[in-house]
Amino acid sequence: MIISVLVPKISEQRRRHQKLIRNSVSKNFTLVTAYWDLGTFRKGSAGMFSTSLYKKWAIAFRYMLNPLVIYTDSLEFRNHMETIRENLLFCTKIVYMNRTNIGAFQRVGKIKEIYEQPNYPKYYPNTVNPAYAAAQNAKYNVMAETYRHGLFNTTYYGWIDVGYFRDLVNAKDFYVMVVPPDFDPTRLAFNRMNSHVEILDPIKVFRDHMIWVGGGMVIGKGKVIDEFENFYQRAVDFFLDLKVMNSDQQVIYSIYTKKGRQALKPEIEIQPYLPKPPGNAWFYLGFLCRHVIKII
Repeated sequence: MIISVLVPKISEQRRRHQKLIRNSVSKNFTLVTAYWDLGTFRKGSAGMFSTSLYKKWAIAFRYMLNPLVIYTDSLEFRNHMETIRENLLFCTKIVYMNRTNIGAFQRVGKIKEIYEQPNYPKYYPNTVNPAYAAAQNAKYNVMAETYRHGLFNTTYYGWIDVGYFRDLVNAKDFYVMVVPPDFDPTRLAFNRMNSHVEILDPIKVFRDHMIWVGGGMVIGKGKVIDEFENFYQRAVDFFLDLKVMNSDQQVIYSIYTKKGRQALKPEIEIQPYLPKPPGNAWFYLGFLCRHVIKII
């Protein structure tokens, strides 16, 4: 008798819980991420990065109450994300694909030639693994594709690295990502890491691994992202012709130098968010957007 009374009560609680989750999902901000299987590789002084590490970090997406689009060429990662988002599949799209269909990866051969130049500086993996550099540039391809295909038809779209919330893998709080209220919708938002020196030569930016803004999170209106992606690919080709490449962070820095502006004439400006303590400065913008939601 007790069991027969409890089962309907538990079922009703689950239905109420699911309804609260659905009603709490953002209606105007889609997040986009990707995992491309590049094998295990060294990343600077941070050690070796592997599929298992990215899978661990991705657990933080379990409680994100935003439409989420995941691009991957890894069946293992696709299945992992289906499990992580099992309660949020109604606002999740996983695009399992061959990465060579993306424009950025079609430039791997040219990047490889640049990295094989005698005395080209080695920054692991940015200027050692051509596919890694392509993966960084590919974020603009997939953000724009998400908007163009109207997968969730929101006003704003944001790129977020798989490992962006790596410090929250054990957190159990639901959260929603909200565009900062002071965001200028004509621009793209990035996390500022260092001052921008406009007079720097773009070649120096690439070869000396200089950073102005971090590429871990990018925010923009759909139409702005669409326009910027076309421009960005043109900029990448321009720098490839100069025989330099690195990550998207160096591409962005170089575009907005004096020489970069003169050559490329960008029409979309960057809105750099200056990190405020406490916390890891690299992840400031994401935590600024992150709002915890109580789901009872």
